[in-house]
Amino acid sequence: MGVVAVTDPSGGSDVAGMQTSARLEGDRYILNGRKCFITNAHLSDAWVVIAKTGEGRKGYRPSSWRKGFKGAVWAAGDKVGLRGANTGELIFQDCEVPKENLVGE
Repeated sequence: MGVVAVTDPSGGSDVAGMQTSARLEGDRYILNGRKCFITNAHLSDAWVVIAKTGEGRKGYRPSSWRKGFKGAVWAAGDKVGLRGANTGELIFQDCEVPKENLVGE
């Protein structure tokens, strides 16, 4: 199962307010930040994560990858109500993502 991670705790689904960042270092991106309200995060093996690269209006890059990247962890989400839809968080701390994992240009 795969998930798409867009929502930051600080900006909701407002992509312009996103704080999760990815900076290019050689042949990889270094990803830092958090994504929340990820439906079925606990069941997913494949993630598509949107992060801000700082490259202006087009500076949001999706990357795809599988669980197990160093610096990436899954955490159970806690919310009031809607417990029938399991959600969680993805937390990235100096997570290295190969450049070839970018989706599109």
